[in-house]
Amino acid sequence: MAGAAVCVAGCQTTMHSRWAKERDSVLEWSEKLPTLPIDVHGNAPGANAGDTLARIPNGTNDERYAAANKAAALDSAQRVELYVGGNTLPVNATYCSVSPTQRTVEIPAGKVMMAAALCDGSRLVVTAREEFGVDAASSSTMPHTVETIKEKLMVALRSSRSHKAVAAKYEN
Repeated sequence: MAGAAVCVAGCQTTMHSRWAKERDSVLEWSEKLPTLPIDVHGNAPGANAGDTLARIPNGTNDERYAAANKAAALDSAQRVELYVGGNTLPVNATYCSVSPTQRTVEIPAGKVMMAAALCDGSRLVVTAREEFGVDAASSSTMPHTVETIKEKLMVALRSSRSHKAVAAKYEN
């Protein structure tokens, strides 16, 4: 499945998995996901960059990551790229690039966009995007909202053609 749109409780989710490879197992990525760094772009409504980072477990940026991990640059690590707020996000294939190409999207009034990508270094694995109510980006609710978008990444990976091909091998 190259993409999916799901509407539950008035929200819209878009997921894309066409970049997933056979080696991208849901089990492997779901085990890593809780500890992966989350490269945060943008700000939650009414928050600055520092406040937004503080609301997101494992939230980081290039400067913070470099200070804590002298061995590698963030763009070469396995990570989640997360775009919060605003109305721009990368063109799909460029999410994991050092300088992604941005595009503008229409966001419904009263909603906050969160767009995420699972990256294996510069290789894009899957993406997910959802618009949430503004209250989903508060300091008390942001951790849950981030978990929700990470779950969408796993749903996208589970629905990928490469995942289905691997599952079919073991069913026979």
